[in-house]
Parts: sequence; C-alpha cells; structure tokens
Amino acid sequence: TSPWMGTRNSLHLVMPEGMRSITDQVMHTIRLMAPSLSLPRGGFMPTRMGGELSSASGDSDFLPRVDYTQTVGVLPFFRITAIGGLLALDGGNQPFQSDNSNNVYLKFRLGSFLNAGVGVANIKIQAPAGYTLRSAAVASPDLVTLQTAAGPLGAPQARGELRSGAWQCSGQVCTFTMLPYSSFYGGSTVVHFVVDNPSMPLKREEGSNRWGIELAGPGDSSVAVTLSMHSFEEDPQVELFPPAVAVLGRVTLASLTPSNFWQGAPRNIARVFFRTQQGWLGLPALQIVAPPTGFAFDAFCSVKDLPWQYYRPRQGLLGFGGSVGGVLPPVVKPLPGVAKCRGKAAVSAAG
Repeated sequence: TSPWMGTRNSLHLVMPEGMRSITDQVMHTIRLMAPSLSLPRGGFMPTRMGGELSSASGDSDFLPRVDYTQTVGVLPFFRITAIGGLLALDGGNQPFQSDNSNNVYLKFRLGSFLNAGVGVANIKIQAPAGYTLRSAAVASPDLVTLQTAAGPLGAPQARGELRSGAWQCSGQVCTFTMLPYSSFYGGSTVVHFVVDNPSMPLKREEGSNRWGIELAGPGDSSVAVTLSMHSFEEDPQVELFPPAVAVLGRVTLASLTPSNFWQGAPRNIARVFFRTQQGWLGLPALQIVAPPTGFAFDAFCSVKDLPWQYYRPRQGLLGFGGSVGGVLPPVVKPLPGVAKCRGKAAVSAAG
C-alpha cells in the first residue's frame, strides 16, 4: 500500500507437487481468506493484483521461465485509514461560541496513497456539527506546534502540502479535488481552515466533537469509488495534536467587590462573581487579569473560593456551599495553588 518497493505487499505460494498441470482445459482455484490472510491495515483503493507463476527449479539456471498476469473482474479495496489531529499551539484566535473567522490547523496522515488517474479523486474534510468552514489553504511554515514536535534538534516537521488541485468549502465540509494524473501519498499533511464556530459551547471530550475524512478515487478502476466518511484516528502525540478543541461558552453576570475602597489600599480582597455557561470536569484553571492602570497583584496573593455562605448547595467551584437544615456544610475546597502571581495577572493552575 506504499509506493516504495520495500513496503509493497507480496505473498509467496508453493503449490503441492501432486497438482495437475495447468492447461487451457485444467485450471485451479486458490482462495485466500481471513484469518490466515489479513488485509493491509492502512487500506488501499481499487487495485489490480499481479501474479507470477514459475516452476520450482526453472527451465534454466540463468533464465527461468516466468508467466505474469493481472487480476480481472472485481477490483478489491479496503477503507484507507487516516490519523489526524488539530494543532494545539496554533490557531484558536476566536475560541468562543458564535465567533467568526477562527483559525484551525489540521494535520493528518493517510495509511495509503490516492491516485487521480484520468478520473476524479478528492479528499473531503468534515468539521463537527455546528461549524461552518469558510476556506482551506496550505498552512504557513512557521507553526509552533510543528516546531515543538520536531524537538530541539530541528527534526523534519513532516508537513506536506496539498497543491495539485483546488479546495471548495460549503457548510461543514471542505473538498479538495485533485488534478488528473496527480497523486497524494501517505505522508503527513497540514491544512489551514478558517471557520465560524458553533452557536453553542462544545466540550473537547464530546463524541460529536470529531473531525472526519472521506476519500474518493478510481485507483485502477475506470470509475471513482467513495470510501465512507469516518473520524480521524487519534494521533500518537495527542497532547500536541488533539482530536478536537473545545468551543468555549461566555462568562456572564461578572462583577467584582473589593473589601477596601480606599485609594492605594494594600492587601485588598476582591470578591469576584460570575456565571459560566458550561461546567467542567476535574480541576479548573483560573486566570484573573487586573486593569491596565493602577491595579496589580503582589507576590503573596492567593486565589480561593469565597466563604461557604455565598453558595447554594453544590455550587462552589470545587466543593460545596450553603447550609442544609441548619447544618453547616463541608468546608469549601480551595482552588488549586497559585502558579503565578505577580504584576497584572494571577493564575491558578489546574492540578
């Protein structure tokens, strides 16, 4: 399933000695079936298979007689696998619901190659429901995620480019139509998409938040075969190339109440109130940024939940609040320790 000789699939069959000679009247049927013969994991487009037939010893030590033929009739094919993920350190300039013109970078790698031949071959990329894909293009060469994946020694970034054809986007699908006789091999490719985000928040872990791919091409056939749309398999470097990104909800009803209103008051306590549109699992990460003029955090600041009286039951960020039947609730669990607290930002890191 690869264009390189060293990785082509071949099978050597030794016939039993008692077989009758093959003539125009005598033919033998050989059936190759699973599980004794497994299909290539990477898949392949409709393909003719070649076969050589030779005697065990050959007619001559220097020039053995070999008969070669190709299969006829139905051409076998198997769905081509695709590993893919979004670039975690690039794009995402518009991460909130209903944001327009967000930049998303997708890296994917096919398990086999795709040939256009004289027919039509195309690659369809489908975004999760709710997205609108505006455009697709070759990605820039200075992406941070690829540089990070390459390591400090600057290994090759493995970023192919789709150029022998044209993109067309409609709704949540972008289609790359290949030029006649062009080929797309099984290396890694990075595509830059401009998208409009869904109108509702979307968690990264949701099963519906997955990107998909559909391939179509003739292979060795005279007509194109379409391999059904399926989600990308997870990239081994999932931290750098996750299968999806979250669409963030909005923070509303935000307000801040200081404990001391005096000008220049030190060690002030600011109580922050807000409503999130969506919840989260595990430990949150919270960042509070001070206004650009006059306010700042010192090196000893802390970030934690308000006293339990401020909460209804089960309404603390991480713990419980409010009283039930006059019984005091469990102590509200504080937020994670402050990882950075100096200048204009206080960051409470998850973990």
